[in-house]
Amino acid sequence: VMSFVGPVSRLGGRLVRPHDLELSLEPNGDGGEEGVVRRVVHLGFEVRVEVELANGSDCWAQVTRDEVDELELEPGARVYVRPRRERVFS
Repeated sequence: VMSFVGPVSRLGGRLVRPHDLELSLEPNGDGGEEGVVRRVVHLGFEVRVEVELANGSDCWAQVTRDEVDELELEPGARVYVRPRRERVFS
């Protein structure tokens, strides 16, 4: 159902909307998964960050330009991905 409503990323067996994902440079211990940035696509004021997770699966997060600049995200950067909110769907 989630994919019918809009784009989703799979994170730890859960479906999460890309704008509900948070990226950080340090492990956050709250269910975050380690990954490597594969691509950064600027789409107006939003940015799509494509990440290959340590388990080999892919996900993408939709973040702001400010977040990308603050984290200095570019391909090859190691990041940790976790849901921003507890609103996830199985």
